[in-house]
Amino acid sequence: MKIYAIIAEYNPFHSGHAYHLGQTRRNPEDKVIVLLSGNFVQRGEAALLDKWARTRMALRGGADLVIELPTYFALSNAQGFARGAVCILDALQCVDALSFGAETADLAALQRLADFLDAPGDAFQADLQAHLRSGVSFPRAQSLAIAQSLGREAARQLSAPNNILAIEYLRAIAAQHSAIRPLAIRRDNDYQSAALSPRFSSALALRTSLHAGEDAWQRYVAPEDLPLFSAALPEDALFLALLYQLRRMSVEEIASLYDLSEGLEHRICEAARQASSQAELWLLCKSKRYPLARIKRILLYALLGLTRQKAQALEAAPLYARVLGVKKESRLLLSLLARHSRIPVYPPVPREPENPLLA
Repeated sequence: MKIYAIIAEYNPFHSGHAYHLGQTRRNPEDKVIVLLSGNFVQRGEAALLDKWARTRMALRGGADLVIELPTYFALSNAQGFARGAVCILDALQCVDALSFGAETADLAALQRLADFLDAPGDAFQADLQAHLRSGVSFPRAQSLAIAQSLGREAARQLSAPNNILAIEYLRAIAAQHSAIRPLAIRRDNDYQSAALSPRFSSALALRTSLHAGEDAWQRYVAPEDLPLFSAALPEDALFLALLYQLRRMSVEEIASLYDLSEGLEHRICEAARQASSQAELWLLCKSKRYPLARIKRILLYALLGLTRQKAQALEAAPLYARVLGVKKESRLLLSLLARHSRIPVYPPVPREPENPLLA
């Protein structure tokens, strides 16, 4: 028996995710552990369905055990997201391989990029800083600097959204000196496309179709999962709460938020005074230097009270594995974790958790 892990959001779970699970499980006796983002996802939004509904969908779709990725890591940039997830999986001490989707299944090419980013050299760093000073976002500056050092093809690979996470997984595995093996599953559909595709579609496309009041998205979801979507959140579910929070915060309080660069607090403060919709708030905050995903994460930090000081405490907090769900026939995994895991495994959560990361 081999144990595979998948790091996922499943926002929502669909046929493409079921395909990935099927491609990951090489033999019937193999088991798949999913490390799932909770009620908030890396794009800086509330998940379409809560973590319990998405856990049920994952278990019915082929997962054996679902563990929650702590919110702090789930709402981090690609590097923080991958680092936190890989650290948890490595600490379980039973995961043989990490399976992930990528635009290229060429692990050697992905590993070369990962190795380069771990030791890029002075010329790359100088190019990167020059592009950042020109006012472009960090992902764009990094892509331009990679093109200068390794060529356009390497930059193209690094710009692909699933490849970005794949490379960060490889870097995190190396940093942990982990024995976990990477397994890349080629992903053909466009992760960022809002349009439904004939075979597999992105979760974004499903959400777009659902929010538009269409029924087309339903063909990508298992029939037994459709009733769960009666509790789907509207796109602007958090807007009024977020607007209230931002308008009651001072400029200094906004400036203390995690991952906020100097000067952005004034733009956010002014945007909160003017915005009458979530889309308008995002538009008023966005700029060439700050990608929309980063802006949305920072706004969610305001709602959740995640300051730089609190982030330091969460970085120092001990890791854990919170079980969200397990298949009856796969409960042996819980016994395996109890014997081997270096971190606490919580089927039930303590009533008053002392760990700030868990709280």
